Amino acid sequence: MMRVIIAVSVFASAYLATWLVLAVLISDPSAAWLWTLPWLFAFGAAAMSWRRTGEQSPTRFEKMIAWGAIGAFGGFVVGFLGPMMFAPQANQGPLMGLLITAPVGGILGLVGAWWRDR
Repeated sequence: MMRVIIAVSVFASAYLATWLVLAVLISDPSAAWLWTLPWLFAFGAAAMSWRRTGEQSPTRFEKMIAWGAIGAFGGFVVGFLGPMMFAPQANQGPLMGLLITAPVGGILGLVGAWWRDR
């Protein structure tokens, strides 16, 4: 089960990170083929994490990275979708997920995994 959680969280984190970078860097509409890069990068990262977690039991560092990614993704979803649902008139509400709750969730995931594995 841990293997699936790690692969899904790595996929989601890699896709969102690559998509955000491309959204900032690309303003040319003729470069639509570049929007396949987040999918390719996310599938590659998930496949690598799937292969890596099947070889042996994960180390403390790998558990911390996995739970940090899970926490960051969860914090991003809550902070991004929450303001859009509860205060749709706030135009900067989704930035809370990107700038506040995702980093806090990632840090809490790292610390929680460290604390559990100590």
